Amino acid sequence: MGEFATSHHSGTWKRLRADLYYNWRELQEVALILRRYFPDLNIKSFGYKGLRRLVQAHPKTFQTRWDNPKKKRNATIFIRLTKDHTKSS
Repeated sequence: MGEFATSHHSGTWKRLRADLYYNWRELQEVALILRRYFPDLNIKSFGYKGLRRLVQAHPKTFQTRWDNPKKKRNATIFIRLTKDHTKSS
């Protein structure tokens, strides 16, 4: 998780993580929270087109599910931290 949080943001990130632990959240809701706490955060600077791609690229840290897996284009995406998210990759 450290690769996503700079030392400048680490305290806020820890508080945010506590709220996300093991609870499913809509990806859009997480994006809004991140924008509120980290207005200068740019997902593209991590090499991803958007938050969904960043989350899906780290399955050891995040779990994802879709409310309608057959129609992913218009489906709602939910994410949560994995139980072993603190283990190094």
